Amino acid sequence: MSASFARRMALALLLAIPAAPALAADCADSKTQAAMNACIKGDFASADKTLNTLYQRLLKKLEPEDAKLLQAAQRSWISFRDKHCAFVANPNSGGSIYPTVFASCAASVTTTRAAQLRGRLYCQEGDMGCGS
Repeated sequence: MSASFARRMALALLLAIPAAPALAADCADSKTQAAMNACIKGDFASADKTLNTLYQRLLKKLEPEDAKLLQAAQRSWISFRDKHCAFVANPNSGGSIYPTVFASCAASVTTTRAAQLRGRLYCQEGDMGCGS
């Protein structure tokens, strides 16, 4: 996780707390909530791009049966991510901060999923802990 991403995550968490007095460094220069939303959304886009690259590379490496299982798991995971982050952001529903909280959650969950796929992609034969 990059320092920039960590700062943006901290910002989103701070903003999700009512009356939070501080702003994280990178997005603190944003003049509007819309600018802050765009700033945090960039982290999600970056995490999603990394995840998609790892997913495609892993699909090519797997045997056909395992590739089908990964495809099904990934479809389910995307549904989980979207529903989970909607749940996390829901207390801010209707507010201008909702997209920031949702994107922050999505970036975090996506980064975790990318680490799981990376573990499986670079798994050494015989390592029983890969992909977890």
